[in-house]
Amino acid sequence: MITLRISGVRTDIHFTFLLFNAVIFLMRGNQAILCFYGGCILHELGHILAAAFAGISVQRVSLTGMGIVMTAEKNSSVPTKYSLFVLLSGPAVNLICAGIIFLSGGNFSFAAINLALCVYNLLPFSSLDGGAALEILVSGRTHEYALRRGIAVLKFAAVGAIIAFLRP
Repeated sequence: MITLRISGVRTDIHFTFLLFNAVIFLMRGNQAILCFYGGCILHELGHILAAAFAGISVQRVSLTGMGIVMTAEKNSSVPTKYSLFVLLSGPAVNLICAGIIFLSGGNFSFAAINLALCVYNLLPFSSLDGGAALEILVSGRTHEYALRRGIAVLKFAAVGAIIAFLRP
């Protein structure tokens, strides 16, 4: 693991991130790679700008083979709406970029990758923005157990939809 400090934020680059990148470069053309990384950078900038707007400081950024994980300060006084705003800002930036690019007749690959990043990050899994947002919304609620059961069904349905979409 390589650790750097960028603007005072600890940034960890894991071996799995480097391995993931090597595989992408072997499998795809340069344009797709640039579109993918551009979309990822825009997504993370959305989170960072939203966190700054909400007064939440980013403590660490970890780049792994499974994605980019930002760790914000643990502050119980941060209102739920701000936490949700920060979580959903990354996918929102990707969706807005995809829309602008598509409507302006720009690079279709970049628009499609931004849309895919938005949808992927909204999946209901806890390691993604959508799952983290659901966790915030469900925790401590009156019917938390039933809501968690509903989320489990949603996860199962999401996996089924992905499998159905990927089948030839």
